[in-house]
Amino acid sequence: GETKWLTLKDEGGMNGGAFSSPVRATLAGHDHLLVQSRTSLSGVNPKSGDVYWSKDIKTFRGMNILTPLPYGDSVFTSAYGGRGHLFGVDEASGKLGVEQKWTNRVQAYMSTPVVIDDHAYVYLRSKRLCCVHLASGDVKWTSSSIADENWSMVANGNRLLALTEDGELCLIAANTDEFEVIDQMEVADSETWAH
Repeated sequence: GETKWLTLKDEGGMNGGAFSSPVRATLAGHDHLLVQSRTSLSGVNPKSGDVYWSKDIKTFRGMNILTPLPYGDSVFTSAYGGRGHLFGVDEASGKLGVEQKWTNRVQAYMSTPVVIDDHAYVYLRSKRLCCVHLASGDVKWTSSSIADENWSMVANGNRLLALTEDGELCLIAANTDEFEVIDQMEVADSETWAH
């Protein structure tokens, strides 16, 4: 039960307490704990708690909710009231650094995207699903409006499983040309917030 390290101190108030879950990844050959707080995205050394790098993420009222997605030596994130970003992590002169590779108008909300074959499938603040090419930041397609505020998504081979807020499970093709629902069925008769 002994605390080994403590880092990224909570600022309290509207700037305190993260919504996002940390995720472990190897970036630029170094073990990282990716942490998205209400105001920033940071790479932390999981053994020591030292912050390798940190980048401010603009958002409305600290609504950085989704879990950041590692992609190669990069990290994708998106914020409510902000933008979508891909940050590249590299090492120069023995020090890790981060730089923005691209930004676009993709605004996620609560749903963590999934990555399949170099594309992120992102459920948007506007209650639509979109497909983003991660290398370029180009949005390949955006669906028409969907009623739910939140989807819980997982990748399953070349398909996505999305649990809607209304308890419907959708099987969606990882199609980079168009939004394609393969099948759907009701699996819960009450409001659902996570799979």
